[in-house]
Amino acid sequence: MTVADASSPTNKRKTLLLNNYPEHKRGMAFFFVPLTTMMLIGMPPQRIASAMGLSNFMRVLSGSIGTSLSISLWQDRGAQHYGQITEHISPYNPTSNQYLDTVQGLTHGHDSAIAHLANTINTQAVTLATTDVFWLSGWIFLVLILLVWVAKPAPRRAF
Repeated sequence: MTVADASSPTNKRKTLLLNNYPEHKRGMAFFFVPLTTMMLIGMPPQRIASAMGLSNFMRVLSGSIGTSLSISLWQDRGAQHYGQITEHISPYNPTSNQYLDTVQGLTHGHDSAIAHLANTINTQAVTLATTDVFWLSGWIFLVLILLVWVAKPAPRRAF
Protein backbone atom coordinates (compact mmCIF):
# COMPACT_ATOMS: atom_id res chain seq x y z
CA MET A 1 0.00 0.00 0.00
CA THR A 2 1.35 3.40 -0.89
CA VAL A 3 0.86 6.61 0.99
CA ALA A 4 -1.24 7.96 -1.89
CA ASP A 5 -3.64 5.02 -1.50
CA ALA A 6 -3.96 5.64 2.24
CA SER A 7 -4.74 9.34 1.82
CA SER A 8 -7.49 8.88 -0.76
CA PRO A 9 -10.99 9.61 0.52
CA THR A 10 -12.19 6.13 -0.46
CA ASN A 11 -9.72 4.44 1.87
CA LYS A 12 -10.66 5.96 5.21
CA ARG A 13 -10.09 2.71 7.11
CA LYS A 14 -6.50 2.34 5.87
CA THR A 15 -5.85 6.01 6.61
CA LEU A 16 -7.20 5.57 10.14
CA LEU A 17 -4.90 2.58 10.71
CA LEU A 18 -1.85 4.45 9.43
CA ASN A 19 -2.61 7.58 11.45
CA ASN A 20 -3.05 5.64 14.71
CA TYR A 21 0.12 3.58 14.34
CA PRO A 22 2.36 6.12 16.15
CA GLU A 23 0.02 5.93 19.17
CA HIS A 24 1.16 2.34 19.69
CA LYS A 25 4.80 3.41 19.62
CA ARG A 26 4.26 6.10 22.25
CA GLY A 27 2.99 3.62 24.82
CA MET A 28 6.21 1.61 24.65
CA ALA A 29 8.09 4.50 26.28
CA PHE A 30 6.31 3.84 29.57
CA PHE A 31 7.93 0.41 29.74
CA PHE A 32 11.34 0.64 28.08
CA VAL A 33 12.49 4.03 29.38
CA PRO A 34 12.06 3.08 33.08
CA LEU A 35 13.61 -0.33 32.38
CA THR A 36 16.67 1.24 30.76
CA THR A 37 16.92 3.80 33.56
CA MET A 38 16.86 1.04 36.17
CA MET A 39 19.65 -0.79 34.37
CA LEU A 40 21.94 2.23 34.13
CA ILE A 41 21.46 3.85 37.57
CA GLY A 42 24.65 3.59 39.57
CA MET A 43 26.67 2.47 36.54
CA PRO A 44 30.06 4.16 36.11
CA PRO A 45 30.21 6.12 32.83
CA GLN A 46 32.98 3.93 31.38
CA ARG A 47 30.78 0.81 31.72
CA ILE A 48 27.54 2.19 30.25
CA ALA A 49 28.35 1.10 26.69
CA SER A 50 29.09 -2.46 27.82
CA ALA A 51 25.95 -2.53 29.97
CA MET A 52 23.79 -1.41 27.04
CA GLY A 53 25.40 -4.02 24.78
CA LEU A 54 24.68 -6.76 27.31
CA SER A 55 21.15 -5.42 27.78
CA ASN A 56 20.46 -5.49 24.04
CA PHE A 57 21.89 -9.01 23.76
CA MET A 58 19.68 -10.26 26.60
CA ARG A 59 16.64 -8.51 25.10
CA VAL A 60 17.16 -10.16 21.70
CA LEU A 61 17.90 -13.56 23.26
CA SER A 62 14.85 -13.36 25.52
CA GLY A 63 12.70 -12.29 22.57
CA SER A 64 13.85 -15.33 20.59
CA ILE A 65 13.15 -17.69 23.46
CA GLY A 66 9.77 -16.07 24.10
CA THR A 67 8.83 -16.34 20.43
CA SER A 68 9.66 -20.04 20.26
CA LEU A 69 7.79 -20.75 23.50
CA SER A 70 4.71 -18.84 22.38
CA ILE A 71 4.65 -20.61 19.01
CA SER A 72 4.98 -24.00 20.74
CA LEU A 73 2.17 -23.06 23.12
CA TRP A 74 0.06 -21.83 20.18
CA GLN A 75 0.47 -25.12 18.29
CA ASP A 76 -0.22 -27.24 21.37
CA ARG A 77 -3.32 -25.24 22.31
CA GLY A 78 -4.51 -25.37 18.69
CA ALA A 79 -4.26 -29.18 18.70
CA GLN A 80 -6.02 -29.32 22.07
CA HIS A 81 -8.88 -27.09 20.89
CA TYR A 82 -9.14 -29.05 17.63
CA GLY A 83 -9.58 -32.24 19.65
CA GLN A 84 -12.15 -30.64 21.94
CA ILE A 85 -14.20 -29.32 19.03
CA THR A 86 -14.09 -32.59 17.07
CA GLU A 87 -15.38 -34.47 20.13
CA HIS A 88 -18.75 -32.88 19.42
CA ILE A 89 -18.86 -33.89 15.74
CA SER A 90 -20.52 -37.25 15.19
CA PRO A 91 -23.25 -38.81 13.06
CA TYR A 92 -25.46 -38.74 16.18
CA ASN A 93 -25.19 -34.98 16.71
CA PRO A 94 -28.11 -33.25 14.96
CA THR A 95 -26.28 -29.91 14.78
CA SER A 96 -23.29 -31.36 12.94
CA ASN A 97 -25.63 -33.30 10.60
CA GLN A 98 -27.58 -30.12 9.84
CA TYR A 99 -24.32 -28.24 9.15
CA LEU A 100 -23.09 -30.98 6.81
CA ASP A 101 -26.43 -31.06 4.96
CA THR A 102 -26.33 -27.30 4.49
CA VAL A 103 -22.72 -27.26 3.30
CA GLN A 104 -23.26 -30.30 1.10
CA GLY A 105 -25.99 -28.42 -0.72
CA LEU A 106 -23.61 -25.53 -1.38
CA THR A 107 -20.58 -27.61 -2.41
CA HIS A 108 -19.87 -30.49 -4.75
CA GLY A 109 -20.80 -33.44 -2.58
CA HIS A 110 -20.09 -35.13 0.72
CA ASP A 111 -16.28 -35.11 0.51
CA SER A 112 -16.06 -31.37 -0.04
CA ALA A 113 -18.56 -30.81 2.79
CA ILE A 114 -16.34 -32.85 5.13
CA ALA A 115 -13.27 -30.88 3.95
CA HIS A 116 -15.14 -27.62 4.60
CA LEU A 117 -16.12 -28.81 8.08
CA ALA A 118 -12.49 -29.76 8.85
CA ASN A 119 -11.32 -26.35 7.62
CA THR A 120 -13.92 -24.60 9.78
CA ILE A 121 -12.91 -26.62 12.84
CA ASN A 122 -9.24 -25.85 12.21
CA THR A 123 -9.97 -22.14 11.86
CA GLN A 124 -11.90 -22.09 15.12
CA ALA A 125 -9.21 -24.10 16.95
CA VAL A 126 -6.46 -21.73 15.81
CA THR A 127 -8.58 -18.73 16.81
CA LEU A 128 -9.09 -20.16 20.30
CA ALA A 129 -5.37 -20.96 20.58
CA THR A 130 -4.49 -17.41 19.55
CA THR A 131 -6.82 -16.08 22.22
CA ASP A 132 -5.13 -18.30 24.83
CA VAL A 133 -1.66 -17.06 23.86
CA PHE A 134 -2.78 -13.43 23.94
CA TRP A 135 -4.33 -13.86 27.39
CA LEU A 136 -1.12 -15.42 28.72
CA SER A 137 0.98 -12.68 27.09
CA GLY A 138 -1.22 -10.02 28.62
CA TRP A 139 -0.91 -11.45 32.12
CA ILE A 140 2.86 -11.80 31.78
CA PHE A 141 3.11 -8.20 30.55
CA LEU A 142 1.02 -6.93 33.49
CA VAL A 143 3.25 -8.76 35.96
CA LEU A 144 6.36 -7.32 34.29
CA ILE A 145 4.91 -3.81 34.43
CA LEU A 146 4.32 -4.23 38.16
CA LEU A 147 7.89 -5.46 38.61
CA VAL A 148 9.28 -2.42 36.79
CA TRP A 149 7.32 0.04 38.90
CA VAL A 150 7.94 -1.78 42.20
CA ALA A 151 11.69 -2.27 41.70
CA LYS A 152 13.94 -0.13 43.85
CA PRO A 153 16.81 1.64 42.09
CA ALA A 154 20.40 0.91 43.05
CA PRO A 155 22.00 3.44 45.38
CA ARG A 156 23.74 6.26 43.51
CA ARG A 157 27.49 6.42 43.62
CA ALA A 158 29.51 9.60 43.65
CA PHE A 159 31.51 9.84 40.42
